[in-house]
Amino acid sequence: DGAASYNIAGGFDIDGALDLPLFSECVNRMTERHDVLRSSYDYAGGTLVRRVHPFEARGIELRDARGDPGGLEARCVEEARVAFDLAHGPLWGMRLFRTGDAQYRLLFVTPPIVSAGTSYNQYLGELIERYSAAAAGRAPALREPASRYGDFAAWQRGAIESGQMEELAGYWKTRLQGFPTLEMPHDRPRSADQTFNGAMHAFALPAGLQEQISLRCREE
Repeated sequence: DGAASYNIAGGFDIDGALDLPLFSECVNRMTERHDVLRSSYDYAGGTLVRRVHPFEARGIELRDARGDPGGLEARCVEEARVAFDLAHGPLWGMRLFRTGDAQYRLLFVTPPIVSAGTSYNQYLGELIERYSAAAAGRAPALREPASRYGDFAAWQRGAIESGQMEELAGYWKTRLQGFPTLEMPHDRPRSADQTFNGAMHAFALPAGLQEQISLRCREE
């Protein structure tokens, strides 16, 4: 599904004993704190409207993936491609897989209307802090966020309505005018029909090259 291809998905591995009821409670407290995780979006009178729903506790199901690492990766890819119902929600998904006697894999998926890269990582960071604090019998060290994802969306809409975005777009159109189309090398012809199939390849750049790139970006 094209829309599902823009989902933001990630997570982390857990090595050690896990208190599942306590972990579920931490997830619920996070959902209660962030209204964007309790929101849905639908049209009313031709206008897109955000609705914030009352908090409802949800349990986290533990799925067994022991002895099947290849199958686990395929299941994570499948879960990451789920198409969310924006009109009804919930607009996030969390899956917990047992990969060993005391090893787990957590998968957290949201559509881009709920989180961007920074806010997504903040959710995971908060969840880790909540569980660590609860397991240690202390209060979580959480600061009230200075702004929320909804605040950014409101700022962006204001920038569009005021013409600020059009001004910025005009700047880059002028700077890039006359540049040739960038043709990236590839190992096979591009399909005539667009698909959302693909993969990710992670690699590290040498420290010296990273510094050169950063310096060039600052100069530009």
